[in-house]
Amino acid sequence: MSIKQNNLIHFRDIIRKRLVSLLKDNLDVGNKVFESRPNSLWLSEVPCALIYFTGETGNDKDSRPRRYWNMVDINIHILCYFNPKADSWLDARALEVQYTMENNSYLNLDFVQDVKYLRTTPSTVSDEGQQDISTIQIVYQVEYLDSLEYATEQPQKLSEIFIQYNKEKQKIAEDLIRFGG
Repeated sequence: MSIKQNNLIHFRDIIRKRLVSLLKDNLDVGNKVFESRPNSLWLSEVPCALIYFTGETGNDKDSRPRRYWNMVDINIHILCYFNPKADSWLDARALEVQYTMENNSYLNLDFVQDVKYLRTTPSTVSDEGQQDISTIQIVYQVEYLDSLEYATEQPQKLSEIFIQYNKEKQKIAEDLIRFGG
């Protein structure tokens, strides 16, 4: 069976983009809030915030039709140059994140069921010959319902399913099911 998807956007991507949008408006790092940074970070981009996921679990909760309750860990990693006031500056940014998360319950997304604070971890990154970077990592867990019924943020829903049947290596039968007009 193959499923043809017309530019569907994963719920994690919707959540990540919403967080970037909310934090760009409420976090004092200029306009430097990045999502899923796979590349090296340039020193000229500091101070900044990085938004990414580290893990996700799911459970179908025995529902019919099958819908999954997923819990994804969101990391909000804020970086600045190391200096004597770095801890105070990072703590102020962490408070801005907390304020933003508390004032945007469920991230204003229909499919989000809960947002929970998990932990904060400060650290300093040192690279020989480069300026030291102080960081604070704030982790939240977002619980969301993974169902096309709640995919209101998606540009298009599932449009067709193509099914191939091959019973005991005999001739293949095919069905094409189209949704919508």
